[in-house]
Amino acid sequence: MLAALVWLIGANIQRDGGASGLEELAVEDVREWFAGAALLGEPGEDGGRAVLDEGGEALGRVFGTRPASDRIHGYSGPTHLLVACGADGRS
Repeated sequence: MLAALVWLIGANIQRDGGASGLEELAVEDVREWFAGAALLGEPGEDGGRAVLDEGGEALGRVFGTRPASDRIHGYSGPTHLLVACGADGRS
């Protein structure tokens, strides 16, 4: 029974989410770092999404660690991170 439970948890982890994990991200999720955020751009070639204010000015970009982190298992599976960068790409 324990082996079946472990297998089910692993199978659930493998089915989790999209390619970068940012497809379901909402603008409300990034307002902690970007107070003036009004819109998220589409995922770019670099895997990130632009964070835009109401005027369409870029405030920064957000990135996810998926799918690279999918193969690294923590306590109960992969730990995915959201990485936020300012408009300068550094802060």
